[in-house]
Amino acid sequence: FQLATEGDFAPLQPRMEYQLTSLGETETEIRWLFTSRAKTLLGRAIVRLLAGKTMAARGEVALPKLKSVLEQAE
Repeated sequence: FQLATEGDFAPLQPRMEYQLTSLGETETEIRWLFTSRAKTLLGRAIVRLLAGKTMAARGEVALPKLKSVLEQAE
């Protein structure tokens, strides 16, 4: 299963892609990719310097929460 979302937040113009792959009856691999459609130098610099670290930190916090929600839904 694949899903992509795009935001309108300037100057980042974020795009997030998610890919869920079944690894068996009880396991799923989630790949999360954050990219930017920024065309300006400022937008690309912000993404390079700040957004990558911020999104990685958010992912570290969000993944255990998502896992918990999905396990409770079983």
